[in-house]
Amino acid sequence: MPTDEEDPPRNFTLQHLLKFNGITNKAEGGEIYISVNTIVFDVSAAKDLYGRRGDSTVVNSEGGGICNADDELAPYAHFAGHECGVALARRTFLDDECLDDFESLESGLNEGERAELQEQIVKFTHTVKYPIRGRLIPPTKMRDPNMIMSMAEVEKNNGTSTSISASASTKSESSDGNENENENDAIPSIYVGAGDKVFDMSFGGAAFYGPGCSYHVFAGRNATRCLALMSLEESDAKNPNVTDLDASKIKTLIDWMTSFENKRFYPVVGRLELSEEQRNTIYCDLEG
Repeated sequence: MPTDEEDPPRNFTLQHLLKFNGITNKAEGGEIYISVNTIVFDVSAAKDLYGRRGDSTVVNSEGGGICNADDELAPYAHFAGHECGVALARRTFLDDECLDDFESLESGLNEGERAELQEQIVKFTHTVKYPIRGRLIPPTKMRDPNMIMSMAEVEKNNGTSTSISASASTKSESSDGNENENENDAIPSIYVGAGDKVFDMSFGGAAFYGPGCSYHVFAGRNATRCLALMSLEESDAKNPNVTDLDASKIKTLIDWMTSFENKRFYPVVGRLELSEEQRNTIYCDLEG
């Protein structure tokens, strides 16, 4: 049976969700998550339905696991780490083309398929009671990583706006009246600036950067100087300037940024405009 103890809710990209396929995350516990109409369920307790049993796997270039021919597959193993709403709505359980089909999910299902999808969500939520781990944000709903973002926009996304239900189906508004960017977010965005990039830590980092957590001082801030100095001081959080820091501190900053993007996979949701001096200080070694 599903466990009553649940992890804090979070937002997922497809890249994040794919890691929870029971194979590539085997060393971390091998949890199996699937998304149904962007609601991410933990189906680890039903490995006989969604698991992949075998001693050896191949990891593809996107981080997904591919079972070898001798591995024993559970009936719905191919659902693991994917959006499955369309497949469940159409009851096409063996058709991989229905996986991650956000276009059909949004506008391609007929009335009967919509009703079937809703029944499946009720079953997962209330009958089988799989824990809900958060929300999958479709690629088309992600912010443009190259769009210039103002500090005012960063500051209002500090994770402290009105909580968003993981099963919400309508747009909600934050306490200050600002409409949330994504109607399906499991939790409010947590923006952290680093260098010229803005990362959203709500995608798996809420336990570190959310309200009351160790690094919440970074939330809604340009944390460039904090990261370079490994500082939690409020004065450093209010002052992103790093032009007075030596090369070793700048390397620390770059290491943090690399970890955010390539290890933790926090999505980049915008860019900050930097002064020429600030940009040269941070990026001269990388670009020169």
